[in-house]
Amino acid sequence: MNRHRAMTLLKDRLDDACLASDWEALAAADRDIAAALPVWQAAGNWSSPEQVAFARLRQSHRAAFEFCTRSSDAMAVRLNDMNNHKDGWLAYAASGTSEDLLA
Repeated sequence: MNRHRAMTLLKDRLDDACLASDWEALAAADRDIAAALPVWQAAGNWSSPEQVAFARLRQSHRAAFEFCTRSSDAMAVRLNDMNNHKDGWLAYAASGTSEDLLA
């Protein structure tokens, strides 16, 4: 597969994984990019369309990184909130109203 096509496909995979919040697909795309970069570099000079495709891939990768950072930050806030309200959660559990825990 040529570099331009590979970069475009990987960009699309990153974008789709972010839109779907599909962490496994996002990680797989990131691993595939890391594996492809040295191969692309070793293949020699890049055409203008390849340079454009690479710039788009970099932008998608940057957006994916920002998405991961925002998601991680949100999860940290949620976990901190859960920890801060641990006593209340335990009281609900002890009272037998465990369905309230999931609300």
